[in-house]
Amino acid sequence: MQTVKPGGRLGLVLHPRSDPTAVVEKLTSWARSHGKQLVVDDRDAARVPDDVEPVSEAQLRDEADALISLGGDGTMLGALRLVAQRPIPIVGVNLGSRGFLVEVEPHELDDALDRLDTGDFTIEEHSAAVLSDGCDESIAFNDISGQPALQLDGTIMRRMQPGEALDVRLIPRAGLVVRDA
Repeated sequence: MQTVKPGGRLGLVLHPRSDPTAVVEKLTSWARSHGKQLVVDDRDAARVPDDVEPVSEAQLRDEADALISLGGDGTMLGALRLVAQRPIPIVGVNLGSRGFLVEVEPHELDDALDRLDTGDFTIEEHSAAVLSDGCDESIAFNDISGQPALQLDGTIMRRMQPGEALDVRLIPRAGLVVRDA
């Protein structure tokens, strides 16, 4: 099982409004004691301690050995999209009242990080859809929806994990909805 290498980099993905302070303090303490480095998207640098290194989104995507998603299911989906082309472990820490994709509560974080560090974890694979217009791509893990004004002519959709069905519906006055079947 994959582990986080010595001196490895753990990337933080933050909910846009939740206060991550207490959890990030716990993370920085754990990282220091285990010889790991924490990195965060430079747009979130003001929300974390100075010893968390701000990096570009591209560096976060390309250089993190694992991601720690701090928020709820929406934050987890954003983390999944970020590294969809380079699958790495993602630990989802729930900062809200409920979450279906985020399974770790803040008081369980040290144990979850220890398990990540030793490779004692299970990977849950999630199917995804890629929506492309030939130039830009959007990746969806939960669903894709478009507004009626959205230009979908010539849009190509392919599965990242072949063999699983998609439910595709055109709903009058609502747009196109695509989701896992």
